[in-house]
Amino acid sequence: MRQFLMVTFFVLFVGLGAATHLPAGTINPFTAANTEQLMKTSYHLAPGYTVIDDENRTLFIDYDHSLIHNLSKHLSSCSSFDLSVPEAQDSFAAAQEEIFAEVKIVEAGSKPAEMQNSLQAYTVLYAPRALLQRRVTEACLDRFGLRFVSEPVKFAVDKRRSDFADFAEMARQNTLGKTLNPLIYRLDLSHLLSRFGGLPVHSTGPGEAIEYSFSLEDETSLRLLQQKHCSSR
Repeated sequence: MRQFLMVTFFVLFVGLGAATHLPAGTINPFTAANTEQLMKTSYHLAPGYTVIDDENRTLFIDYDHSLIHNLSKHLSSCSSFDLSVPEAQDSFAAAQEEIFAEVKIVEAGSKPAEMQNSLQAYTVLYAPRALLQRRVTEACLDRFGLRFVSEPVKFAVDKRRSDFADFAEMARQNTLGKTLNPLIYRLDLSHLLSRFGGLPVHSTGPGEAIEYSFSLEDETSLRLLQQKHCSSR
């Protein structure tokens, strides 16, 4: 574990074990023609905690304390945000967050011939109602130092992994009995696992392609990592 905590700043999660990812030799039918834009994103789940790591940032989502820490790797800075819903929230802001938190999942009737039989294709429509807003050139909402947009994203989901239920249950327990900003259910992909019935291995959306990995971790290790790279709160 000491070696885990000494991991370099720009590659926070090299060496973490038990991750699930795109099977070796699998052709990504969504990104094979444009692999230079492929981004790898890892999800690390623990009781009361999720860490999302990619080449641009690391998000430490502390469900027990209703906080999210956004660590920018390019700026070498970390910002913290409250995930709880304020008692006197502005009604317009609350309505906007509800709109951009909406997720509609559509199972594809057919899938690319290159896709393995174990993979199921889905299209996820993020914030579909935002597309209907008039006089909006680019429907978006800025929260937690991130930009939420209205867009369709194609997912390939591995249906073979029986242990996906462990990840889905962990995600359910992390929000059980808590009143949180609804955007967290969109931001943390683990909350869609029960609806997928499997683990996403890759996705494509406007201008981006992502390959995913998932692992279950020890809560203490993730919290110590956050304290190492962000000021504690």
